Amino acid sequence: MRSTVVVTVLCTLVVLLFDATVSSAGSIAYSLGAGYVDESPNGLGLASLGVSKLAWRHFEVTADVAYMHFDRGTVSFRCFDGPCPQSHLKTSVIPVSIGLAGYLRGPRRSGPYGEFSPSLVVNRWSMEGGAWNGRFTNVTAGLKVGLGGRVAIFENGRLDLGVLYLLSGSGEIEDPAVRDATGRHLFDGLTEVVPFARLSITL
Repeated sequence: MRSTVVVTVLCTLVVLLFDATVSSAGSIAYSLGAGYVDESPNGLGLASLGVSKLAWRHFEVTADVAYMHFDRGTVSFRCFDGPCPQSHLKTSVIPVSIGLAGYLRGPRRSGPYGEFSPSLVVNRWSMEGGAWNGRFTNVTAGLKVGLGGRVAIFENGRLDLGVLYLLSGSGEIEDPAVRDATGRHLFDGLTEVVPFARLSITL
């Protein structure tokens, strides 16, 4: 219940920012991004969808939602007779961020940029197969920091190439079956360095 309330409030704030960009003056940009997650076991990349609004000459207010999926492999339960049952463990991580991006030469021109966004990170765990199934969702605080270069590819289009640093706190494993399978009461937060590309279209 707590996780649902937090996610609802944060998504409402993002929607309000979208509405504000439409109703107020200033350039509006919509973006689609992708990144490579070098994670073991089996990180399957990052995808993001965002919106930004020109706030000052060299700064934009930004809001975005990202998605990462991790295949944690199989986990075994302790048993005393016969083969031990195994289940497949997967996690989805969804950072929702609102922050600022700064551009040395302004957002419409080629040049270096940096971004800083506090986040709430939705962590969804699921375990399926064998004799045991379980799932839970937990929300933790996080941070996204990015550095890179912007390339103006046409009049209203920009390509950002850079690196994101994604950080989030650890959280409680709330499902008893997942706790028993992993032998842990807490899961680790994000500490990911992600090479990243993002295409932005200004309207």
